[in-house]
Amino acid sequence: MSWGSARRVFALGAESDRIEPPIPENTAMTTTATTNTQIVKTAFEHFFTGDIPKLLELLSPEVEWDHRGPENIPFSRVYRGREEVGEFFKTIDETLENLKFDLHDFAASDSRVVALGEYSWRVKSTGKAWTSDFALVYTLADGVITHWKAVLDMTAASAAFE
Repeated sequence: MSWGSARRVFALGAESDRIEPPIPENTAMTTTATTNTQIVKTAFEHFFTGDIPKLLELLSPEVEWDHRGPENIPFSRVYRGREEVGEFFKTIDETLENLKFDLHDFAASDSRVVALGEYSWRVKSTGKAWTSDFALVYTLADGVITHWKAVLDMTAASAAFE
């Protein structure tokens, strides 16, 4: 998958020719929560445009990126540090084709932002597709992402890799 493909999926599903992903707004937040939400939205913008180096700059050098799951999913583990998170994105690119990536909402407190949505992927080695709702939980401190945790249908993902 080219990282820009998720962005194009958004454009194809939009009612207009908008080229940026539709990122929901949430106006009832504190200043810190609003700032942190904007940082997470910026990370998504870099993801959708394929600018992973810029996304990595938004992470703490000691970031913990938690994508633990079934052993047959090649990127199921905890990644520590920006370099390892870069490996996560590289493995995603090598193993999956993005079919859909829809953001529905953001919820935030002073130190956490949760992105809710739905995505679909095709496993390149098997040709099998899977779809899942997701909650991506970001913890932030001092203007950088310090922790990330994905909550999704790991059973569906695992089955697609078999």
